[in-house]
Amino acid sequence: MSGPTVPTGERRHWAEVWTPAGAPVHDGDGSYTTAWTRGLDWAVQVRPASQQELARLGTSIGSATHLVTGRFHDGVTLAARLVLRGRTFEVTSVLVPDELDIETVAVCAELVGTPPPTEAG
Repeated sequence: MSGPTVPTGERRHWAEVWTPAGAPVHDGDGSYTTAWTRGLDWAVQVRPASQQELARLGTSIGSATHLVTGRFHDGVTLAARLVLRGRTFEVTSVLVPDELDIETVAVCAELVGTPPPTEAG
């Protein structure tokens, strides 16, 4: 495979890329909170992930719900969260086809009932 697998015209959505702004902090109620920093927005194609496609991509993430694909973005990591039109997605796997730094495919799990991250500070 060489070059992008998703043409630019099919990247119809903008995803907010959020990364942790530091280590989780104990909130005093027995759990932890994480502060987030918003990075650059990312033009993407979003589509449901089928088990067959996940197997073809070489990932076996049982909780994956969506594939989010766009130009290469080094801020999309396993620590990141993506927000698309108010929906929050946890990145469970990151693929860079042929290691060419042309395109990034984020295998994601939608966090239903989880509000989008808010800016630290």
